[in-house]
Amino acid sequence: MSMKNVVLLGESNFAFKNGITQGLKNKGMNVKNLSLGGTAALQNLYEL
Repeated sequence: MSMKNVVLLGESNFAFKNGITQGLKNKGMNVKNLSLGGTAALQNLYEL
C-alpha cells in the first residue's frame, strides 16, 4: 500500500497533539498540519 499525503487546514481542533493528526499518522499517512489554533479555517487560507 502506498503512503498517502494529507495536509490539514483547519481550526484549533486540528491543533491538538493526540487528535486527528495522530490518528492519521497511526493509519500510516504522511501528515502536514498547517492548522492554526484559535483561528477560523478561512484565516489559514489567507496565511498561505
